[in-house]
Order: sequence, then C-alpha cells, then structure tokens
Amino acid sequence: MVRLILAAQADPKRQWSWQWQTIFEDMHQKQMVSEVDWQSYWRQAYSLAIQVSERNNLLLISISRSPQPRASRFSFETTIDLESVRLGKTRLFPPPFHFEGLELTQLPIQLPLPPLEELQDGPQIIDAVVVLHFVRSMFIEEQAPNVSIPLKTTFTLQPREH
Repeated sequence: MVRLILAAQADPKRQWSWQWQTIFEDMHQKQMVSEVDWQSYWRQAYSLAIQVSERNNLLLISISRSPQPRASRFSFETTIDLESVRLGKTRLFPPPFHFEGLELTQLPIQLPLPPLEELQDGPQIIDAVVVLHFVRSMFIEEQAPNVSIPLKTTFTLQPREH
C-alpha cells in the first residue's frame, strides 16, 4: 500500500487525493511506514530537489520546491531549512537559509569550493539535508514533528591545474 501511494503521489499527471494522504499519515502514526518512505512522501509532496554547479571556485547550490505542496493536512504552514551540505567527505558550512511562505520556490546558495587537494577532478557527490518545520498545524490538536529529508545529486568538477 505504501509504495502504491508514493507512486501515485510522484505522478504529476495524477490528481492528488486527500484520502491517500490521510491513509498514508495514519499508517505512519501506526508505525507501518519506514523512515525512508516517510522522507520520500515529504520530498515528493514539496517536489524538493537540489541542483549543483561550479563556477569561478564557487559551488552554486540551488534547492527548489513546488509552490503548492502535494500532500498533507500538516503541509501548509511550514518552513524549510537547509541543515547540512557535504561535498564527498567534506562538510560545507552554508549560511542559514530557509524557505518561508509559498512565494519562494528556489533557494540559491553560493559557497567557496574546498581546497583543491581535498577534491578530485570529475564527478562529485553532494549530500544535503533539509528540515521541514511545521509551524502551525491545520488541526490544532495535531502537530506533526519536524522531518529531515536527505537530498543527493552529482556534478562534475572541471579539470584544474594542481
């Protein structure tokens, strides 16, 4: 059932049903949904994605989301914070950024590249974690806990003279 609901939610041609979200969230409360599937549910609900490129020794990171979430009785009053970013094994320290409200759909971040001796030319893996903070629930008696969502992408580091 979990996989069917996630597949329906991921299909942008399908109209999203509030009954599916209720079933899925009830299943999560009954501990019938894995943490990975719970994260997928929220990543898909907000169409969260990360894109990365490199230019002039800067790492250009863009985190995007849909203007209207595709799920949840909890999803309308949220902020989304960038918690962490890793380039391979190197932890990067982005300034605090977050989405608040529905009008902002893209979050551009520029970070200096780590020292070249820590990197190899070619494909690089970026791991980031964003956190959904549910500011105010649609149902006063229910408050969803924060959800950490991993995002991953690759980009190619341009060859350099070392």
